[in-house]
This record gives sequence, C-alpha cells and structure tokens, in this order.
Amino acid sequence: MLSLMLFLSLGTNTYASSNLHSFDSRMNDPKWYQLSQPSVREITLAKVQSSSVSKCASTHTVLPSDIDLSDIVNYGKIAWDIIIKGQPVLDFTGLEANALPKGESTWQGLECWEAPQARAYQIIYKNGFGMEVVKFNYKVVYSFGGRVNGMGRYLAHVSVIPDVKVLWGFSLNANVTAETPLNSGSSVDPVGQIQLDVEYTLVPFIPLSKVQEKQSFVMRGDGFFQKL
Repeated sequence: MLSLMLFLSLGTNTYASSNLHSFDSRMNDPKWYQLSQPSVREITLAKVQSSSVSKCASTHTVLPSDIDLSDIVNYGKIAWDIIIKGQPVLDFTGLEANALPKGESTWQGLECWEAPQARAYQIIYKNGFGMEVVKFNYKVVYSFGGRVNGMGRYLAHVSVIPDVKVLWGFSLNANVTAETPLNSGSSVDPVGQIQLDVEYTLVPFIPLSKVQEKQSFVMRGDGFFQKL
C-alpha cells in the first residue's frame, strides 16, 4: 500500500526522465532512501590551448571617458536555477555572469579574448543498496582575457552547465549564485575576478530529510581558476 501511494503521489519525479514505469520492489525498503556520503571528483577534460595575447593588437587608441577600467561590474545574472526537480533547465540563454569594466556592458566591446575554458565535476550519491541514485555532472565554463585598448583582463560567459540522472524516490534542485566581482589587479592593470557558488538540495522522499551542499569556484581574467 505504501509503495502504491508513493507512486501515485510522487510519480512526477524522474529517473533520467524515462523510467518511471520501472517500479522496483526495493522501494518499499528504507534502505532505498538512505544516502551514503557523496563521491565528489573533478573530471579531466581535454585541455584548450590559449592563444598568445602578445599577438593581439588593440584596434582602438582612445579610451572612452565613460569606461572605468578598475571598477569591475557583473552585467549578467546574479542567481539562476540549473536543475529543477531532477531536470536541467531547458533554456540557458542569458544564464551567465561576467566581470567587465564599468561602462562596457557587453563582451563585444572588448578585444583579445582567449579560447573558452571549462572545468568539469561529478557528484554521486548511492543508497543503502549501493545503487547510484543521483549522478550530478556539471561544467563551470568561462571566457577570459578580454581587454580594453590593450588594458585590463576581464571575464565573460561565466556559467554552469549541468547533466543529471536521478532515480525515482529522490528530488534534486540546484542553483548558481554569482558573488559581487572585484578587481584582483591594480588600478592601472585591473584583473576582473568573480566567484560562483553552485548549491544543490537533495531530498529523499522517505524519510523527509534533505541534503544541502555548496561548491564554490573563483576565476580571474588572467585565466586563474580555483575550487574553494
């Protein structure tokens, strides 16, 4: 009776979005909902070769008076969802942050951008049967090195791209927060810096408890990247 009630009331949850019909008798057992400590690791990606900034010549000679190179601003998003009820957000258009000089609100106004970079991470939770009930992969992506008249180094297209599989009986939500950007360089040689926080909430339906975790990352306009 319990399993039937759960199936009827919670049947909108996903197991990779297509396996709701695969009802497992072990779902009656509390071990199904017991979560182990997560396995968290970085996934090695093919290295993207950066261009040589020394070959990048400025196409402008005069700095517009309304641009303040040392005042770093995020003209993008401050916070956004990436996973809702076990499903990635369908449209990621505009879901990104940046660290640009005040007065220049788009990356197109800068030059000398390096090749886009990405770092990938994986979080796996297993239940009491040793089954993977949540596999949460995501990439932190960003472009760096943008300059104004050959000055400064800034960030654009800073975002998080998820890929997730969630077994029936669990709900996963995740969001991203971009902290206020800052200048990690000097007033004459500014370097934009921003911190992204990836926060997720995992809830097993029985018992009604939840896991909340956060992973934070710092990236800079000179290409520096660090997981905190």
